[in-house]
Amino acid sequence: MKITLTKDLEKFVSAKVRSGGYTDASEVVREALRTFRSDDDPAETDSQELADLLLPAVRSKHRPLTAQQNSNNFVNAPAASLLGSSTYP
Repeated sequence: MKITLTKDLEKFVSAKVRSGGYTDASEVVREALRTFRSDDDPAETDSQELADLLLPAVRSKHRPLTAQQNSNNFVNAPAASLLGSSTYP
């Protein structure tokens, strides 16, 4: 794919690369298009944010408690620990 930019946009892209935030002009254009797409479709941003939150948890060795394990811990926990405090007024 070949894209033609105005001189003003070329200068803008070159400045972004020179500033050190991007390795080349293609990276600047890709980032601009991702931003444009997410502005155009807010669900795209929501999906990416959700993936960023969930993927590390899914990939980790940690496994959540089952419903039974969680209810046993809740029933056996002292009231103060459930309230997040060591003292209860």
